[in-house]
Amino acid sequence: MANLNDTSAALKALADPTRLRLLHLLGQQELSVAELTRIVGAGQSTVSAHLAQLKQAGLLSDRKDGARCYYSRAAERNAASLAWEELADAIAASDEARRDDAALAEVLAARAHEARAYFDRIADAIEHEYLPGRTWEGLAKAFARLLPRAKVADLGIGGGELTLLLCDASEQVIGVDASEAMLARVRAKAAKAGVANLELRHGEIEALPLADGEVALVVLSQALHHAQQPQRALAEAFRVLAPGGRVVILDLLKHKERWTAEKFQDRWPGFHERELHEWLAAAGFRDATTAIVARERQPPFFQTLLALATKPAARAARTARTRPARKR
Repeated sequence: MANLNDTSAALKALADPTRLRLLHLLGQQELSVAELTRIVGAGQSTVSAHLAQLKQAGLLSDRKDGARCYYSRAAERNAASLAWEELADAIAASDEARRDDAALAEVLAARAHEARAYFDRIADAIEHEYLPGRTWEGLAKAFARLLPRAKVADLGIGGGELTLLLCDASEQVIGVDASEAMLARVRAKAAKAGVANLELRHGEIEALPLADGEVALVVLSQALHHAQQPQRALAEAFRVLAPGGRVVILDLLKHKERWTAEKFQDRWPGFHERELHEWLAAAGFRDATTAIVARERQPPFFQTLLALATKPAARAARTARTRPARKR
């Protein structure tokens, strides 16, 4: 409960037309000292002194943003805020407040123009401009969370960057790789990151150490071109998927750069879209789609191919097997 001293201090804080105007403005929008100075037509030192008094009365809060300080109405309930609530409607209806509202609209329009002007300036160089928080990791993690939380197999995990990302969005991830050294490295990364839903298994993607129907999603990211027999790897992916499960393949579009075989141990120089379509169908997958989703900007301009396909639901698969052959 407020005492008389609190009430007296509250009335003193509100006993100035400029401070009432400032409170009216800051109840609508967070504003800087410079913006308030422009709106109310007073000097910066005068506005700053009024803001300090209002803040001391518990009516305002402030926020630092570099060299600027922004003010807004405080959420605190006290004698001053209760007194303001009694006055707010009358202040808003005043001629001064109406003029201030018009000036506020101009200030906010100037803000928007400044932001647009910045992006207009950097439009031609946006790809090379550093923007805090704009990372492929953040974007990938955001989209990964759209995946259903399920049991996932990541095949040919390499350094494990994608594997750990999948762990963040999945019920459980089984990572498979033929290199014990790679598995050890990913195991250490997972332990450091506190990842508890990752199981690592040693094996080839053409002979997977997984049971039939064990997972709901199989991911082959830049792994299929390392397989001796890609078609066998796709057949294994089909086997370990539960009915209705999906396979996601990211790999290179077919290229002519033979040096990758020696440098990266690539056994295949990428794949054609039609080739993947045919192999997925032969493995038993349905509804296959392929698309080129990226192209490097430096020679030799490698392109990334995305393929998606689904293992038929059990009933559909069973119906297909038992349907009698059509007479010719």
